[in-house]
Amino acid sequence: MILKELVREYTSASVLNDVFSKLEQSESTRALLRGVSGSSRSVILSALMQKRKGFLVVVGENNEDAGYLYNDLVQINGIDKVFFFPSSYKHSVKYGQFDPSMGILRTDVLNKVFSTSEKEKEFCIIVTYPESLLEKVSTKDNLSKNTLKLNVGEEVDMSFVIDVLLFYTFERVDYVYEPGQFAVRGGIIDVFSYANEYPYRINFERNRVESIRTFEIETQLSKQNVKCVVIIPNLNKEEKEGIPFLDYLPKNTIFDFNNYNECKQRIQQISKEITNSCDT
Repeated sequence: MILKELVREYTSASVLNDVFSKLEQSESTRALLRGVSGSSRSVILSALMQKRKGFLVVVGENNEDAGYLYNDLVQINGIDKVFFFPSSYKHSVKYGQFDPSMGILRTDVLNKVFSTSEKEKEFCIIVTYPESLLEKVSTKDNLSKNTLKLNVGEEVDMSFVIDVLLFYTFERVDYVYEPGQFAVRGGIIDVFSYANEYPYRINFERNRVESIRTFEIETQLSKQNVKCVVIIPNLNKEEKEGIPFLDYLPKNTIFDFNNYNECKQRIQQISKEITNSCDT
């Protein structure tokens, strides 16, 4: 029996209906499920989210554990419903080595939360771990001020887009190969936003967006046509003036921990290590 079939079985289970009812009654309800191991955690959580809309934050014990959870949840729900929210640093936050690829994933999640209306009848699952939750994120106001959205067919001056990218501190280069860069060739702007896995190629016809495509970095060849683009700079560098990620989420967000107390202790331990490393 595949995972999706198990989800259908759990969806109609009486125990899950009881948990769902309690969660809907109060925003501060806690539920403890015993005997859950392996992929059954992902199956149960997926079945629960089939019954409701909104956000579910699944907290793994560490990066590796979160990765296994993410893979299971994607297999069940699809990649468009599950997002990974990692630490933006290589190895550990205490070493302070920023990883651009992780920055993309974090910004993608922030943009998803920020742009999702409470009226939308869909669910979204965010998988993370203690180290990532410790880091602050950009405020909603700052994200809004540093977001440029372009749509195919939109009337916009190409020079205006270039000015905005420079204001966002994007680096102008000959060829785009990493986040935070853009290149201009004739009526085309290539830009690598921190809100997408692949860079965008925006084709202008006079003062109109003619087409938008993603493209491969290695070959510089077009990959997929899209209707719109969201351009966001690196906001992770402003985390010291930011807010906790949990403050970003709606009040009806569900949180899942394998062990809440251990997660809390892990965050406190990392915070202490960072403080000690700064003092030495």
